[in-house]
This record gives sequence, C-alpha cells and structure tokens, in this order.
Amino acid sequence: LTAVMTGGAKYIKLADPDTLSGDNLNRIRTGFQNVGVNKAVAVARQIYEINPYARVKIYIQGLTEKNISEFLNGLDVLVEEMDNPYLKVKVRFEARKLGIPVIMAADNGDGIIADVERFDMNKKYPILHGIIGKMTPDDFKKIAPKDLPRVIAKIAGANIADLRMLYSVTQVGKTIYSWPQLGTAATLCGSTLAYLARRIISGDQKIKSGRYEVNPDSVFEDGYNSKINVKNRTKKRQEFLKKIGL
Repeated sequence: LTAVMTGGAKYIKLADPDTLSGDNLNRIRTGFQNVGVNKAVAVARQIYEINPYARVKIYIQGLTEKNISEFLNGLDVLVEEMDNPYLKVKVRFEARKLGIPVIMAADNGDGIIADVERFDMNKKYPILHGIIGKMTPDDFKKIAPKDLPRVIAKIAGANIADLRMLYSVTQVGKTIYSWPQLGTAATLCGSTLAYLARRIISGDQKIKSGRYEVNPDSVFEDGYNSKINVKNRTKKRQEFLKKIGL
C-alpha cells in the first residue's frame, strides 16, 4: 500500500495464504470488516481504491513450490515477508538465478531490521548474507517445530535485535503465543521497503546488499549510544542468545 501511494508499481503480484484476524488489526491498515478475508484480496481491494488503473495479480494459496517460477517471472524486485523458513530460502535461490533483487524487513521493537540482497548486481551474493551458511532449502524442511523460533530469530537478526524482542523469543510457547508485532514497526517496514524498492527499480546502484538496523531509539533516546549502555545491551543480548541456542 505504501508503494502504491508513492506512485508504483503499476503491476503488483501479491501472494498470501492467510486470512485477516482480529489480532492483525494492531498493525495492518484495514478495518474489522475485512476479518476473515484473504490478506492478498484485502490489499488488492485497497490498491484499487488508491489506483483504479493498477494491475494486481493475487495468489490466495500463497507462494508454493509449484508457482514460484510463475510468481518471479517478470519481477523487478521481490519483497519477501514469509514465515516459512523453507520457502523463505527457496525463493531466494530462485531469485538469485534470475538476478532479481530481494528486500525484506523484520519488526524489531519500534524499529526494524531491513535486508537488501542485490542479486541483480551480483548473482553470487550469499543467500541471506551468508547467515545460513551452506544450508540448502531442503535442509529447512527438516527443522522441528520447537526449533522454528530459534531459526527465524537467527534469520531475522537476533544478534542486533531489540532486547525486549529477544526476551519475547525466549517466552514463545511458554507465556506468549508469538513475539510482539507493533503498528509502529509494521508502518516503518512498509515505508522502508517502499523506499528501497523505488530506489532499486529506478536503477540506483548506491543501494548495496546488506543488513540495516533502522532504530528510532538510537535517534531519540538520550544516552542510547553511550559506551556503558552499549556494553550493558551487548551483555544482556548474549544472555538471551544463549537461552535460544544462538
């Protein structure tokens, strides 16, 4: 929606097998009337309200092994936000073969962690910046459900994650169902990804591959970057990472 509000893209593909639920409304820009509606359908409707001349193709079954090739065909940039580790990695391998850049953003407290993989500039760039090592997509099919939060945390950037987010990861399945997702972070994700997509699609070579922390706390919180606070956060982060096996 943010990309559409900034004038692009004329042609968008949306894939999501999930339906909107009441607990999505704290961060997704829609109303209660869309609860129970497929997320891709709900977004497509809003896109047409903004731009009735848009071309939108939706995949209500989500991204699958069978439709990955079709979905990637003709893309200028892929915005990847899946929870499924196998598909998250699989689609990157396929995008890299085709030279399609991939961007992703993950909630991080009130801030976000943004990832840029410029496969259009380098088809040999390591998947997820080398975080997964030599693991293949099929390796991710073997991950036990109990290990999923740990794997996702590593991919999402646990080593630079907000301490409150890391604590939440240690409580998943114990005191909470999932890690918190805030409207502030979701909105910042949308803004950042729309910005990156526009720069990349316009042929800007200055946007480089890498992992970037967009952290409002570091800008507005007094003393956030002081040596003692950085040291304390680093120590506490190591404690949390040890608890989740990283």
